[in-house]
Amino acid sequence: MLTDSVFIQRGGKLGWLVRVNTTFKNFGPDTVVQIGFPFGYYDPGEIDTLPNGEYCNANPEFQVKVNGRSVRTYPKRGIENPDLDNLKFALVYTFHVRFKKGEMKSVIQTYTVGGGGNSIGERYFNYILKTGSLWKDSIKSLFISLKLSRKDVKYWQSISPQVSDTKQTGKSIEFHWRYENVKPDSDIELYHHPDL
Repeated sequence: MLTDSVFIQRGGKLGWLVRVNTTFKNFGPDTVVQIGFPFGYYDPGEIDTLPNGEYCNANPEFQVKVNGRSVRTYPKRGIENPDLDNLKFALVYTFHVRFKKGEMKSVIQTYTVGGGGNSIGERYFNYILKTGSLWKDSIKSLFISLKLSRKDVKYWQSISPQVSDTKQTGKSIEFHWRYENVKPDSDIELYHHPDL
């Protein structure tokens, strides 16, 4: 992966709209690569006690374009998570990209995701970045933009990791993260902690 640009804002059927623009380069011979985007985690010990599809009933409206052309996607359940012990991804949307030797391709994914919460009123949203560390070498350039309305910013009491910079435009504030030559070791996380 050479470059990765992620744009997140409120919107879409599930609450958050995400657009990811990525540039890949094949450093080996002709190949077909399966690429996947994960949605949430679960403990595999729980899966037998839960109704079928409980972790996969949301429709993220996942769409992919490779060099401007739409490609078919395949949802898969319970894919092993190489980064987190004993956890699997609840849902992974996969697609295939064919590369010739030395070829570069642009891949654009758009989808919606929901946040989460618990019984005490805590709300959270996270965007999984850690899977970017699985690619060959480091990501040469990684940029993330999270756009919130100014009136909603105070609701999110914790935003991590530390942002690189912010930009105010009209009624919105954008939080930016910028990295060079990185293998991500954290996810983007927002938390609202209720008054107890």
